Amino acid sequence: MQKNHEIIKKLIDEKKHLEKIIINAEKRISKAPEGNLRITSHNGGIQFYNRLDPSDPNGKYIPSSKKKTAYALAQKKYDLRLIKTANEQLKAINSFLSKYDADALENVYLTSGEKMKPIITPAILSDEEYAAAWLAQEYNKKGFALGTPEHYTQKGERVRSKSEVMIANELSTAGLPYLYELPFKVEGGVLHPDFSVLRISDRQVVRWEHIGLMDYEEYRNEVIERLRKYASRGVVIGNGLIITIETALHPLNIEDIRAVIKYNFIQ
Repeated sequence: MQKNHEIIKKLIDEKKHLEKIIINAEKRISKAPEGNLRITSHNGGIQFYNRLDPSDPNGKYIPSSKKKTAYALAQKKYDLRLIKTANEQLKAINSFLSKYDADALENVYLTSGEKMKPIITPAILSDEEYAAAWLAQEYNKKGFALGTPEHYTQKGERVRSKSEVMIANELSTAGLPYLYELPFKVEGGVLHPDFSVLRISDRQVVRWEHIGLMDYEEYRNEVIERLRKYASRGVVIGNGLIITIETALHPLNIEDIRAVIKYNFIQ
């Protein structure tokens, strides 16, 4: 499953992050003063001591005129603990990665044998199977009024504008599963987003609305109302909703579409 592979990727990124933390801490320690800091309370304040000899439980008093030495020793003490903890975390991640198989659950079904597969229901679908099942869902489409312009995508489906043709074709080129005008229930009714796109990495559906008549005030008001209805379901721009806009002076172009697809769906 893609989601399981994302877990591995995040852990590998975390390993790199921990390794960088260790390297930086070791560099700071190499420049730190000799000794170990001891802090005590005295007359409502604190005093610093440097234990240069581990067998000396008290250490040498650090006067306030040399407080930078105390601060450097404090940082050194912190960095030593930081390195120890980071190494423990690295050990835990390495142990997990050495045992974790991102495809293990999926392989239970894949290795069940050709005679078994048709008569069992897998608990885990591969990304391809999940996408195929999502695309196979049946729904009532809005239909087109008589006399409206006909625009067709490279898959042969009819859409409402040339801009929607471009969006549909770029989604297809990117290999992204999508459904056109899939009904979406909201407060007070149903919306039909121009495109509902399945993001395979987390199996979430992202709605894509293209606003192509921004020159017209009445249409702008309708768009605002649609956005409010999306928000009633927790779907807002940047979280489950994509909005692209064009006007007569600023038409949608292929590069805009590709940039939106790359940012939202291609990691």
